[in-house]
Amino acid sequence: MSQFFRDLAKQIIRAPAFLETLTDLMASEIENQLRAAAGGDRIYIPKTTSLEDKHTRNQMIRAQFTGANLDTLASHYSLTVRQVRRIVAQRAKTP
Repeated sequence: MSQFFRDLAKQIIRAPAFLETLTDLMASEIENQLRAAAGGDRIYIPKTTSLEDKHTRNQMIRAQFTGANLDTLASHYSLTVRQVRRIVAQRAKTP
């Protein structure tokens, strides 16, 4: 009988409806945990995967900046104009 239940469990787990339900439950739990952890604050999830990627992206933005292309750079790198302005300003501060 034990093998019967194992086989049945495998079939249920492979069923699309089960996976969909499990996905919904997981998404709901992740949302609840994030709400509890953030406590009403905003949660920032950076687009770049590492500091090295961010550094490289920022160097490229500074190299491409002409003084009149903030909107273009913001759109190209999926950033806000304010973020691009801040990145470009870092060049002036760095010796």
